[in-house]
Amino acid sequence: MDPIRRKKNRVQWHLISGSNYRTRLSYQDALDQCEGRALVDEVNLDSLRTTRAIVGWCTAANMLLGSAMAKYEYINYPNADDAWLHT
Repeated sequence: MDPIRRKKNRVQWHLISGSNYRTRLSYQDALDQCEGRALVDEVNLDSLRTTRAIVGWCTAANMLLGSAMAKYEYINYPNADDAWLHT
């Protein structure tokens, strides 16, 4: 996992994986998949104890926005608050 960004007391993480779970993912492969990660000046060891971790993970995603396949009648605002708005 790589930290993507830190905002106040939250760190967003991204799960990195290879295409084959039986093959070990090299450090360089992980770096190549997550070029925009947060560096140690933004997320250090101390911040791991004092921040809330939010993990982003998805095996596959399809972009349907603006297409005829999008089911806009099912899109609604959730009752949940945006996690980035809270401190």
